[in-house]
Amino acid sequence: MFRLRGLSMFRKLQMLLASVLALSVAGCGTAVSSGGSEPLLANYDADCCVAGEPKGFVIPKGMAESRQKRADVVAEEEELEEFSGFLNISRKIRDKHGLRISVIGDSHIAADFFTDKLRKLSFADNSYGVGGVFPLQPKYHQNVVITSQGNGFEVISSRFSDTGYNGEFPAGGVMARAEKNGASIVYRSSLPLKDMQATFWVKGKPGDSFTVTGRNGGKSSYSVKTGRWEHFTASGMKFPVTFTAANKDSFIGTVFVDTSSGYVDSFGINGAQVNIFKRWNLEAFGDYLRFTKPDLVLLEYGANDALSGSFSEKGFEKDYLSAIDFISSNAPGAEIILMSPPTVAKFTQGIMKVYPEFDSIRKVIEKVADERGLLIFDMHDEMTRGGGKAGWVKLGLSKRDVHLTRDGYYTMGSYFYSALISFLNEI
Repeated sequence: MFRLRGLSMFRKLQMLLASVLALSVAGCGTAVSSGGSEPLLANYDADCCVAGEPKGFVIPKGMAESRQKRADVVAEEEELEEFSGFLNISRKIRDKHGLRISVIGDSHIAADFFTDKLRKLSFADNSYGVGGVFPLQPKYHQNVVITSQGNGFEVISSRFSDTGYNGEFPAGGVMARAEKNGASIVYRSSLPLKDMQATFWVKGKPGDSFTVTGRNGGKSSYSVKTGRWEHFTASGMKFPVTFTAANKDSFIGTVFVDTSSGYVDSFGINGAQVNIFKRWNLEAFGDYLRFTKPDLVLLEYGANDALSGSFSEKGFEKDYLSAIDFISSNAPGAEIILMSPPTVAKFTQGIMKVYPEFDSIRKVIEKVADERGLLIFDMHDEMTRGGGKAGWVKLGLSKRDVHLTRDGYYTMGSYFYSALISFLNEI
């Protein structure tokens, strides 16, 4: 479900995209060029149609009225600037280079399958970007392209409210504390990367130091200055790369691996609810957004809120709006898309039962999108064309709990990308 802002903006972007891209997407995988221009999307992968044709973005109720109201108050010269983000995304998708996507959510993101599909579709072969990764992966989390192995570090997740570190977590919501002097983490990559450039967010007492060394002997060192979250960049090193904390009780937070080709962050935490941002250090999160300058931010929450047993529509709405407003203010060039979760259901004695709060979650997400003029990608809607939750289970795309399978998440990534292409061609 994708939403626009302003009727006249809508029409102007339609004309601009028609003249700049001159293309359209037909069906699920065939790009048709009008006027001989290079297609935005060609030779789409098989995951796209495995459970039926992608439904794409659905327009929320009342959208036309909100577009018109926006158009009445926005000056002509401001309209182009308002949609410059989507124009930029279109250009980068066409070039298959430079697109910057940050995906933040719960367990539907934590396995990195959905996000890995976006990487493979967004970038040219053997050059796709990595982006932000956790310093070490909590249990049952992974990054497909960057692995990490720690020695002497404790992994701490913002999923839990009793860690003693509320308000201290950096972007992504996971950090690692050195339990001894000389604690280390080794990072490896499955990509044929050349020299690595990575930025590390760290914290400690003034004077605490960190060192990064590469397989080729490259070395970079940094000493803490303020005692707050700080970042430094190490470059010119080949994987495997070793990060070392000289001092006990110092911290490493987000690691941003920059391959210059673009990136897809994968910040999913199992069990996360939308109020998880209350435990993050907003100064560090804002610093990350300003440093990485995403073109597109995907927020995926709601499943665990529905399962919590204490769901509050007002609380969910307030927390979601707060997160959106913070991201908008610190990544002003980014388009934000809300992802409504897959069907939240379970099977008992062969009978599927949808959790009663699920419909309320979807309605609040649509309300939040209406209030901020955002787009929605509804994963539950996408599943309906493959027979719904039960159909996806039969196809091997969904588990019998609230999660999808590996193939299901890769399929959903294809559906999202197809919906994005269709949106960019139809507006």
